[in-house]
Amino acid sequence: MLNRINRVKKTKEFKYIYRKGNFYSCKYFSVHYVDTRLPNAKVGIAISSKVGNSVVRSRLKRVISEIVRVKLPILKLKNYVITLKIEATAVDFRVLNDEFNKFLIKCNLVKDTKDV
Repeated sequence: MLNRINRVKKTKEFKYIYRKGNFYSCKYFSVHYVDTRLPNAKVGIAISSKVGNSVVRSRLKRVISEIVRVKLPILKLKNYVITLKIEATAVDFRVLNDEFNKFLIKCNLVKDTKDV
């Protein structure tokens, strides 16, 4: 689980990131991100109730949260909102992790690309 200081929690923060942030989409998730002046990166995870029942949604949140927690030290200081898509229910941890790594490299959001 992400530390409290690394989580986007308030609706106001989510709306700001959606409105002002840059956007990237892939098959399993979409990511909005915006620069921050805070000393740490913050991540919010959003998932629609259309994706599945609460058990499925919670599992996906835990999986993506773990992927982000491991990558947090190498992320550039930005605020991120990750929105999971229905297709993410059919894949496992490794596929989501690989896709997240591709996203980080493509959008140049890592401090050093050899760390990924």
